[in-house]
Amino acid sequence: MLERTDIFKNNLNNAIQSEFSKIIHNWSVEHPLINWGFSHPILTVILLLVLVSFVVFIIQNLFKFINQLITATWLAILGSPFKIGNYLFNFVKIRATQKQTRDRELSSVLETTKQELGLSEIVQRLETLNQEQDRLLKQVVEILNADRKPSSE
Repeated sequence: MLERTDIFKNNLNNAIQSEFSKIIHNWSVEHPLINWGFSHPILTVILLLVLVSFVVFIIQNLFKFINQLITATWLAILGSPFKIGNYLFNFVKIRATQKQTRDRELSSVLETTKQELGLSEIVQRLETLNQEQDRLLKQVVEILNADRKPSSE
């Protein structure tokens, strides 16, 4: 009976081993790349290290990008009141400059108008004085003519 159990045990081991071998063989036939990896272990380890390094590099750069994006977003959010204040300050400054320019233009126009009015008044006075002078000269001529007429008679 001991022999029978040994034979049964051997047959069972062979059957299990055969099934596992078939499964592994079928799987390696369906996946030739993995079969190649088992056939070339040194190259497989090198390729896996390069692949892992690449994945770590990609993940690290992704985290850096996310960090920079969050930093830029917070800087924009926290800096926006200052940008709005600067915009409003520049707006008020430009308006004040425009008002000063308009005031200067208006004052120059008023000054020009005042000068023109002053000149017109001066010209008017000169004309009046000229007319007065002409009238006085006529009177002088009349008086001189009147004095000459009786002496010549």
